[in-house]
Formats: sequence, C-alpha cells, structure tokens
Amino acid sequence: VAPAVDDGRHPVKRVVGEPLVVSADGQLRRLDDSGLPPLSSAPGREHVTRKGLIGKHETLVLYTAGILAVRNSAGESFSEAAFLDTLADSFGMSARAALDDAVSEIDRFRAEGEHTEDITILLAHRGEATPDKS
Repeated sequence: VAPAVDDGRHPVKRVVGEPLVVSADGQLRRLDDSGLPPLSSAPGREHVTRKGLIGKHETLVLYTAGILAVRNSAGESFSEAAFLDTLADSFGMSARAALDDAVSEIDRFRAEGEHTEDITILLAHRGEATPDKS
C-alpha cells in the first residue's frame, strides 16, 4: 500500500500479469486471460474475480511489478520469464521452499545491482487433503 494521497485514499499496486498456477509437473497455466483491475476500494469500480481449480500439488502464484524493477550490476532487468522459470523449476516443493528459491534467484541476479521497488510474492500450495481431527 502506498502512502495516502491528498484525499486519504491509499493506492494499491496491481499484480503483474494474471494469476497463474504451477502444476504438479512444473507446467505454468493462467487462470484467466482478461485483465484484472487494480486492487482498491474505488467507488463504482467493478472488481472482476477469476475462477479456476487448483489441483492437488499445484501452487497459485501472485506477484507485484517490483520483481521487474530488480537490476543487475550491468543495469539489466530481471525478467518475468526468469521469475516464472524459477517457479516452474520448483514444482513439487512446498510454497515456503519455492518462495525461498525465487527470492534466492532474485538476490543472485541482483548481486551488486539495485532494487528500487517493493516486491510482493504470494504462493498458495495445495497439498493432500487432511482429515479434520475435531
């Protein structure tokens, strides 16, 4: 969330691209191909939802544009393709392990470069169903 503007609203950055899923075998698929609105409470704005099934051992991925603002020492930007490749290579891992791998890859790329924006990455992994023990 960015600092409040003059009228007290807090603009919120939108996620890059569409929500996607890393399948159990490392394939990437988008939940939907139409654009999502920025996340906000703007009056009169219709918020579109996406539906999709996240299967067993699949991981839902959401991230902000800060990933694309990472630059290495040569001034080259970290690409969305590199980020998605890292996630696809982490199939079968827990969300925590996949996140650690992604952050390590971003840090490795940046090394002596710069990072000018915040990065938000959300991974939600669906494992096996566990019985309710209540």
